Amino acid sequence: MTSQNIILTITMLVSDRIDTIEKCMKSLRHLLETVPSELIVVDTAGNQACMDIVRQYTDKIVAFKWCDDFSAARNAGVEKAQGQWLMYLDDDEWFESTGELENFFLSGDYQNYASAAYVIRNYSDKSGTQWRDSHVVRLVRREEGTHFIRKVHEQLFPLNSPVCYLKDYAHHYNYAYDSQEERDRHAWRNIRLLIEDRRNFPEDTQITAQLIQEYAVAEEYFAAIELCKELWTAEDNWKTIVRAQYATYAMGLELRMYLLQKRYADGYEAGRKMLEFLKMRDNVVLAKALVCNLMTELCYQLKKYEETLEYIDRFYNNKREWDRYPDHYSLDAFSECARYVDDKEASRLKLLRLHIYVLLKEWEKAENACNEVDWQDKDISLQDYTASDMVSLTTNVPYHQAYSLILSVIYGLKDKRTALYSAIDKLDEQGKEVLLKYLSQVSPEDAKLCSYHLIYAASEGDRTTAVSALEKMQRESYPFFLEDEAYWSSLQRLKINLNAYLTDFNQYRWMEMAQRLCNVVNLKVFEKVYLCLICGLEKTDLRYLSVSALLMEKRLLEKEKGAEFGSAEEIWSDLLQLSQCWVSCAAALYKEDVFMGELFLAMPPCYQFAWYIMQAGAVKEQDHSLFRRKVADAAKAYPNLKELCKKVIRES
Repeated sequence: MTSQNIILTITMLVSDRIDTIEKCMKSLRHLLETVPSELIVVDTAGNQACMDIVRQYTDKIVAFKWCDDFSAARNAGVEKAQGQWLMYLDDDEWFESTGELENFFLSGDYQNYASAAYVIRNYSDKSGTQWRDSHVVRLVRREEGTHFIRKVHEQLFPLNSPVCYLKDYAHHYNYAYDSQEERDRHAWRNIRLLIEDRRNFPEDTQITAQLIQEYAVAEEYFAAIELCKELWTAEDNWKTIVRAQYATYAMGLELRMYLLQKRYADGYEAGRKMLEFLKMRDNVVLAKALVCNLMTELCYQLKKYEETLEYIDRFYNNKREWDRYPDHYSLDAFSECARYVDDKEASRLKLLRLHIYVLLKEWEKAENACNEVDWQDKDISLQDYTASDMVSLTTNVPYHQAYSLILSVIYGLKDKRTALYSAIDKLDEQGKEVLLKYLSQVSPEDAKLCSYHLIYAASEGDRTTAVSALEKMQRESYPFFLEDEAYWSSLQRLKINLNAYLTDFNQYRWMEMAQRLCNVVNLKVFEKVYLCLICGLEKTDLRYLSVSALLMEKRLLEKEKGAEFGSAEEIWSDLLQLSQCWVSCAAALYKEDVFMGELFLAMPPCYQFAWYIMQAGAVKEQDHSLFRRKVADAAKAYPNLKELCKKVIRES
């Protein structure tokens, strides 16, 4: 291929990123094969392993001794370029697809533009689940004098219009740090270089904006805020679109830093000054919308709820004007500000408006706000308070079928389910009754909602629906041993034999679950649990014996907690009855002679306790000294009942 035939020159800096260089190269292969092009690599580290990979794709390699100047390194590659267009990227970026880039050149469309941008997807975590997309101008028509400027965050100069915005995107993990130390080291390197660049280009607002950005990353908020004020208060920075981009960015970042530091009052005053400053200016709709958005959060944190609602309305007025722009990219610095004016933010503020009306208990307005939310929008981002808001709304306004669909949407988001259940748990009985009617129309995907279906069915006397809920719990292997008192009351009311649905539970698992439940619920609830669990069991069944023992022990401990011990004889009678039950359990589980053998000390402490009590009972009338010793042994074996044993010893 002759130099006259080369349409595109791709230049790349390569250091020592052995983990990403091959991904980068592979992602360029089809572009290089399809479009008449060349790849020039600038080797800044001399890493031979990286260079071995590079040589599989190009032999145009420029050695460069690193000097803390990214533009100098990139210009070393530009000097060798022969293409009509120049494109650059780094060795830690790789394309998902280059289809639009290829079409841009193969269709001849490139002849209609002076530069082009593609998307950089910057990840903030190594797992690749959080990112922000930014259109970045990375291609220009090459002319005499085309070169890179600035030591860091370098860019091509000149950047002429018109610009073509392509949808191809490159993955970039350079901002996903392994540690805070790594993040700080990266930020302070950039800060040092940006300070030098700012000294050399004092009128360049982009350098100042990037310096603010790096100060924010390093959490040097006071330095960043001072630069923000310097940038947006300068009159000259609003006279051109390019400068206004960075002044707008400075406004947004300043308010965000106040929020991060919880300096809500300072942020509120700064936001008011910003809006006053913008009042008499034209073509600042993005800045106004951005500030109004952030002011809603500042006012909300300050509990200025009426003002929060005013700023939401002002935001929507500015958003409507912003939406009239056919192309937002050229008006937004770092693709950072427009995200505060997108549809996702508009939805979030609708949810905030609903939340404010719920806080103010203005139920009619809350209903109207609820109706304005597009609950079917797949991209809707429900807030932490949304579940609680809908619970409050539905229990304070007349029944409306649509609210079941909304609750279904909230329930469908697993990360919001806990908040939904927490809000329901705080309701009184009347409120729960209303909610359960709504939730009875939501398809259950967990044990909790199945139990709500059962509870509502019981309140309606609907045994069929209750049984259907239990069958689903059995089919899906949901837990049956729930802590909800209403659940057990409903089973009792409908006279449902729960054990009929526990066929997959062997007796050991059954006993383990009953024990766990006994430990977390109060006596009143466990008495209902007991009545449900013994249903259908023989009195000689190990499960019957074990749950009976649990109830007896819980009653004894409740007496102790309330200091209602009763007489020593009454306590002794209770301890003896409990011990007889435990001994029966042990006899069912082990060999008959287990209490006499070496395995005695390996038995559960409650069974050891029971055997000592039984021994004490056998000698109670004949040998009081031995009786007291055996009761003391029982107390040591099972400290849960130690105080009751002490009372028996003292008063016998």
